[in-house]
Amino acid sequence: LVKIMAGGDRAGLEQREAFLLGARRIIGLRHRSIANVLEAARWGGIPYLVVERVRGLSLERILEAGPLPPERAVPLARLAAEAVRVLHAAGIAHGDLVPANVMVEDDGNPVLVDVGLGLPANVPGSGEGYAVGQGQAGDSAAAAEASLDLRPFLLADLRDLGRLLAQCLTGEAPRDAAA
Repeated sequence: LVKIMAGGDRAGLEQREAFLLGARRIIGLRHRSIANVLEAARWGGIPYLVVERVRGLSLERILEAGPLPPERAVPLARLAAEAVRVLHAAGIAHGDLVPANVMVEDDGNPVLVDVGLGLPANVPGSGEGYAVGQGQAGDSAAAAEASLDLRPFLLADLRDLGRLLAQCLTGEAPRDAAA
């Protein structure tokens, strides 16, 4: 499956580079519940990814039929949480953990897609990094990434896991609490 960066021809250089860097961090990361990114490159200056095709339906589409019974929702959320744990252990935040970005295979296994692609390109301290500690010492991009605080993004992933489970159980997206 080939994915082209949305608005890639209109995106700034910093956004295009952030998209590619985020995608390249995931190449080689293997987990049953994380879609494998096989390639990240440019064509005519526009970033694209080659991602394994996941056979199944998006959780968003499944939830159109209504809430899931707890005996289906809880194992699905547990497996998604395990995939997020693997991402976080590798210093990667998903950044957009919503039902549209969770594919459910025919056997019920959830697969996270678009990992790291939902994070902003203008993260404070770096327009380049989604992950921490992956570059060469002395590399300016690596130095910027090392100073990047991903905690807000990692915490947002955890919040979004809870929202995902709630949506599975109720069939409705949780409302944000008033400040």
